[in-house]
Order: sequence, then structure tokens, then C-alpha cells
Amino acid sequence: SYKFISSKRLEEVKIFFPDSKPVKEEPLSQARLFPRSLEEGLGFEYAMFHNQVENRTVCILQGGPYLQGIPGFLHGGAIATMIDSTVGMCAVLTGGAVMTANLNINFRRPIPLCSVVVINSQLDKIEGRKLFVSCNVQSLDEKTLYSEATSLFVKLDPK
Repeated sequence: SYKFISSKRLEEVKIFFPDSKPVKEEPLSQARLFPRSLEEGLGFEYAMFHNQVENRTVCILQGGPYLQGIPGFLHGGAIATMIDSTVGMCAVLTGGAVMTANLNINFRRPIPLCSVVVINSQLDKIEGRKLFVSCNVQSLDEKTLYSEATSLFVKLDPK
């Protein structure tokens, strides 16, 4: 999936940002989804699942050795990336084309490198063009809380 470039998604972006000028075709053909940009097993290894009825998205994540912050633990920026990706997916699948307006993260405990964690996100409310999504990052057995986050997404307006 890291090499997948959706021409449909590119056209959607052009609707909301008609004045934007994408890079030339050659670099675009080499573009990768950021969390999928490292070799398999060395960076972000994850799978996401969405429940449309409950407006929930769950991500199973294993952070590889290239994501180390302090020795033996995932870098906070890597955790933030996956939180943003998960709550963002929840917002996109619920509200359509959206953009992160705000992301607040409380880091509770460091995540050991190469451990598997679960990111549980849910849509909390919608107010006009605003979508409020929250999540937590826990161990598989749900006994350890690593992080909690709240986020605000804004539906893009093509006007």
C-alpha cells in the first residue's frame, strides 16, 4: 500500500485547493504515504479497521526499530503520527474531506520498541464543519494506557 497513489484523491484535493500546483509527475510517482515510507518491519507496521455504525476506528500498531526515541522506546513524534493518522481516518470516513485543525496528546508512558499497541478512536461530536475525535493508545491487554488524545478536524469547503 505504500506505493498506492490515488488519482481520485488527487482530484479531490484539486477541488478544495484549485490554486495549488502539485509537484511534477516524476516526484509524484515516487511519493509514498508517510507512515508506509520505511522498509517493512523497520518503521510503522499497522492495520486500521473502521466501524461505520459506531463511528470508531481502531489501529493495531507495531513501531519498528527505525522509530526509536529514547533508547528502547518509540519516539513521541512517531506516536503522534499514528494518532493523527488514526483519528484522521476516523474523521475522513465519517465526514469526508477534512483537515487536522488541532491535535492534543497526553503521553502517559513510553511505548517499548517493537511492541504492539491498539489505538482506539471515536467521533465524539459534530458541530457544523467541525468534527471532534478522541482516542487512546493502550497495550493489547488494555492494562497499560500509553497516551490519550483529542482532535479537531474541519470539513474542507470547496468554495
